[in-house]
Amino acid sequence: MSEQTKPVLTSRATGLKAIVNGASEIRSSEPQSRISNQEGGLQRSPLADLVNDHLRSNALRQIDFCRQAGFDQGLLSKILSSVVNTLNVESALKLAEGMCLPPSVVFDAIGKRDVHETLIRLYSGSE
Repeated sequence: MSEQTKPVLTSRATGLKAIVNGASEIRSSEPQSRISNQEGGLQRSPLADLVNDHLRSNALRQIDFCRQAGFDQGLLSKILSSVVNTLNVESALKLAEGMCLPPSVVFDAIGKRDVHETLIRLYSGSE
């Protein structure tokens, strides 16, 4: 190996280390619900807690809930593992209906109370 290629290789290795270190910094900026808490476990999102509590209190498996509610099982799995922390309006309404809860509870859990209030305002005819 010539003396001219050594600095280039060292420079590339340093660049790769920077990229790898940068990637770990990106991973650590994941949503709070996916970051380890101080006890070493993962924190779950409020939506995951809401759905998990419903399933547990009704002794339902994911598949049973999804069949009864007509809810997507893949999406439910992502909700329960806190991979998905927000939902579109249709999914939020279907989830609320499946859990026999007012939609406001689900919209609160995903931090979209304003969406619920907008829907209420639009359907009541008072824009």
